[in-house]
Amino acid sequence: MNTHINKMRWVLNTPPITINRQEVELKPIKRLILVALIGILLPISLLAENPAAGDATLQFPPSDNREVAQEAIAVASDATIATTPLGQVRGQRRGDVVMWRGIPYAKPPVGRLRFKAPVPVEPWTGILDAAAFGNAAPQPSQSSKFTGEGAAQSEDCLTLNIWARAGAMNRPVMVWYHGGAYMSGESSLSMYDGKELAQSGDVVAVTVNYRLGALGCLHFADLAKAAGIAEGFTDNPGLRDQVAALAWIHGNIAAFGGNPSNVTIFGESAGGSSVITLLCTPSAKGLFHRVIAQSPAPSCIYGRETGTFYAKKFLALLGLKPEEICRLQDLPVDQLVSATQKLMDWNALNRPGSVPFGPTTETETMPLDPLSAAISGSTANVPLIIGTNRDEATLFEDKNPPIVPVTPELFNRMLDITNEEKKGSILSAYPDYPSHCSVIEAATDAIFRQPSIQFADAYSRHAPTFLYRFDYVAPLPCLLRMGATHGSEIVYVFHTYSSRTGRLLTLFASSGKKRIIGEAMQSSWISFALSGDPNPAGSEGEFWPAYEAKHRATRIFGPRMMTLSDPDQKRREAWQGVTLYR
Repeated sequence: MNTHINKMRWVLNTPPITINRQEVELKPIKRLILVALIGILLPISLLAENPAAGDATLQFPPSDNREVAQEAIAVASDATIATTPLGQVRGQRRGDVVMWRGIPYAKPPVGRLRFKAPVPVEPWTGILDAAAFGNAAPQPSQSSKFTGEGAAQSEDCLTLNIWARAGAMNRPVMVWYHGGAYMSGESSLSMYDGKELAQSGDVVAVTVNYRLGALGCLHFADLAKAAGIAEGFTDNPGLRDQVAALAWIHGNIAAFGGNPSNVTIFGESAGGSSVITLLCTPSAKGLFHRVIAQSPAPSCIYGRETGTFYAKKFLALLGLKPEEICRLQDLPVDQLVSATQKLMDWNALNRPGSVPFGPTTETETMPLDPLSAAISGSTANVPLIIGTNRDEATLFEDKNPPIVPVTPELFNRMLDITNEEKKGSILSAYPDYPSHCSVIEAATDAIFRQPSIQFADAYSRHAPTFLYRFDYVAPLPCLLRMGATHGSEIVYVFHTYSSRTGRLLTLFASSGKKRIIGEAMQSSWISFALSGDPNPAGSEGEFWPAYEAKHRATRIFGPRMMTLSDPDQKRREAWQGVTLYR
């Protein structure tokens, strides 16, 4: 039997690590920034609330329930109407950009549809008013406490949002999948506002909600089959939602000015892992044409045996036996959300460096894990940008317990479970270990940087690949020793500096520096969406060459734009061939 699975079972009988919750608090400003970011990108266990169970009818919250980037929305007297094959949709104008929010791309996955594959939405009569964002997927975190944001939560959450210039036709489409460790997050946060992408880049921007946590990202299918349940539990409901959104976009985006033959999917964190996963999903082929993976964790995607292990653990947290799995279809959603948080917290201490939620491989939806698919060339083989931030792991220091191993105790435990024989050679690549900075470097490499490089090594043999590292740190994050933390590049891609999180991340940064970094990133992303080449036409900046294992060209987005060959070579070599969990 797989050595990793044996060690995983050993973990069940091993006393868990405990973390002192009476630690000295971080400075208030740093804590505010970290909690705001965590509320957007990751679950907040200590401050979680259980959302109410969702209604089975499609709901559109009042339009004054949310503000986008705290800007006044100028609604034109003749609000723009898009005529799709499914029906008409009324949008709103903000300057010369039209936005449509909360458009359903599948039927609400409620009742008997709770764990099933998404069902296509049916045509409607009249005009659908897309004035407000749809519901966020049920989740433990309540980011609205700190960011002033947060849509209502409901199982009726399969909606998307669109931004396009008025009168746009046949423009490139950029589809964003949000992050959140596959258990939190939403598409409507002001950090993800697509207005600037649509206006400056003349693209059609789309953001997507999908099922999270136990409702979309746990593997119940094999347990259901063993219990004799013929239907009701499909593999990878959340991944299927993401494919369903792409199918809807393919059939309807032309009505909003988009070109269905030129679609770029991009995302960060779990969203970055999602677009990597979609590269390996046969049913998604042909629905997108380029991919941008920002700070993915491609090795945190596991096979059916591990997926079933987590499903059993989840049931046990609910007091259910595996043969009682059918009861999940009737439990109140708040009980599922509560158990979701408990499973995440248990896993952070007992299997550090892994995430219990996410797509499951060796399934109908996703036959191979990302690295195996890349090595064999059985991905979609479209152009790819992939990269990470220099100081990813600092974001996780304020999470208790941290889902990334940012303490020596957790990092050592991770290596003891997964790669005890290579522990010495890995740690030797960090001469100051276990100093704070070295642990952050090692955790960043283990979860984000090195798995992304390994994927790029394999993928670049079959399709154009471009690797980057984001190094820029604004004055306030620098002062607070956050560095180029997880998610900090997002506001530069979207130009959402006026969003609540954008203001925190870029406080005291000069407008000139923000413009240089932001224009470099956004213009590269838009150029890539247009042609598959991140070098904008007529650009006078340094050329960004394609990545290949021989030279390992890496674009650095930092105080000075440059391209380096194989930065941090010694650390990369230490992780060569290392896999954490399977």
